[in-house]
Amino acid sequence: MNIEEAVIGWILEFSPDALAQALGAGCRAEWFGDEKCRALWSIIEEAAPKYPSVSAVVLANEIAAKGMTERITLVDLSRILAAAVPTSMSFRDALRWLAADYARKVRSGLWMEGSEAAKKADSEHEEATSDRIAETFADMLPPETLQQAASELAGELGRGEPADYGIPTGLVDIDRGMGSLQPGELIVVAARPGCGKSSILRQIACRTAIDGRKVAVVSTEMGAKEIVRAAARQLSGVAWRRGESLPAAERAEYLEALRRISVLSTLRLTEDRRLSTMLAKWRALMGEEFPPQLFVVDYLQQLDSDMRKGETLAAAVGRISSALKGFAKDNRVVVLAAAQLNRESAKDSDPQLHHLRDSGAIEQDADRVLMMRLDESQPAEMRRCTVDVFQRKNRNGPVGQCRLTFDRWTTRFANYAAT
Repeated sequence: MNIEEAVIGWILEFSPDALAQALGAGCRAEWFGDEKCRALWSIIEEAAPKYPSVSAVVLANEIAAKGMTERITLVDLSRILAAAVPTSMSFRDALRWLAADYARKVRSGLWMEGSEAAKKADSEHEEATSDRIAETFADMLPPETLQQAASELAGELGRGEPADYGIPTGLVDIDRGMGSLQPGELIVVAARPGCGKSSILRQIACRTAIDGRKVAVVSTEMGAKEIVRAAARQLSGVAWRRGESLPAAERAEYLEALRRISVLSTLRLTEDRRLSTMLAKWRALMGEEFPPQLFVVDYLQQLDSDMRKGETLAAAVGRISSALKGFAKDNRVVVLAAAQLNRESAKDSDPQLHHLRDSGAIEQDADRVLMMRLDESQPAEMRRCTVDVFQRKNRNGPVGQCRLTFDRWTTRFANYAAT
C-alpha cells in the first residue's frame, strides 16, 4: 500500500470527515514526498472552502480548470482511489505515519545544518538547530480520544452503515453470521484433532494473501513443502497425494495452483516455535513499509514459551495467549490461532469454552473463540462431511453458529449446501 496515495484516496472516498480530520491534524503539502500527491493535496486544500465535500469528480474538475490534466491523469486518480482499500492501518494511523516521516526528513536536514554550524564554530546557530531537532520528536498527532472516536463513528453512521475494515474468511456463513476478522483481535479456532482447524486457517491465510494482503504463518507441525502441497490441494480442488499419478487435466490444475503460490510474495512462513523469537521476527515484519495484516499460528499450545522455574503449563500457555493478544492490539493486526480441545470435549455433544486444553487464560485473552465439531455420524470414508462451527465468545458482538462442508480429500472448506 502506498500510504501517501491511500491518504488522498481516503479523503476522496470519505470526505468531508476524512478531510476535516486531516486538516485538524495539521496535514500540509510538505508531508507528501510524491510530487503528484503533493499537488493533489494542495488542490484539495484550496477547494475545501468552496465545496461541501471534495470528491473525485470535484477534484477532476479542479485539475482540468488548472490545466493540469497532462500532469495528473484520470489513470492517476483511479490508482489513488484504488489505494484507499480497507487495511489494518486506520486513516488516523496513516496521517501519523506521514507526519512522522516528514519529521524524519526535517531532522535529517537540521542535522546537516547543525553539523555545518559546528564546523564554523557558530554555537548560537548550532544550539538553535539542536532545539528544532528536539521539537520534531514531539508527537505531531495527539493520541486518539474517546470523544474523537465517538465523533468519527457518528459521522460514519450519518453517511450510512460504517464500513467493515476486517479481513473476510471467504466463507459467507462465517463472515455474515459471525463477522470478518477485525484488526486488533486475537481469534482462536479450537477443535479436536482431525476436525480441520489447521486446514481452515491455511485456507484463510492463502485467500487473504491472494487478495493482496500480507500474511505471516507460523506452523509448529508442518514444514514448507507440506504446507504448499496442502494449500495447492485446497486451491486446485485436486486431491493429489505424493507418489500418485494424475490425469493431464488435473495435473495442469494442480501445477497452476503451485504456480500461484510460488509467486505469492504476500505469504510468508515463520518456522520458529519459541515465543520470544517468533515475536521478535513479527515485530521486525511490522517495521517494513507494508507489514502483514494477518498473523496465523498453528497451533497455540505447541509454541515454546521458555517455561520458568516452578511455572505450571497452564501459566505458560497463559503467557503465550496474553502475548499474542498484546501483539494484535498494539499493532492493529489480526492474530488467528488454532488451539486444541481436551479429551473431555469428545464426551459432550457440543464443544464449550471449558474444553480448551491446558489453560483458561486462552478464553480470557481471546476476543473471539470459534469451536469446530465434525459430525461423527458420517462414515470416515465419506469424502464430503459436515462441520459445525460455534462462536462461543465474541467480545465485540453476538455469538453464533453455522455449518460448513469439509472436503476430506482436498482439506477444503466450503459454504454448507444441504443435499
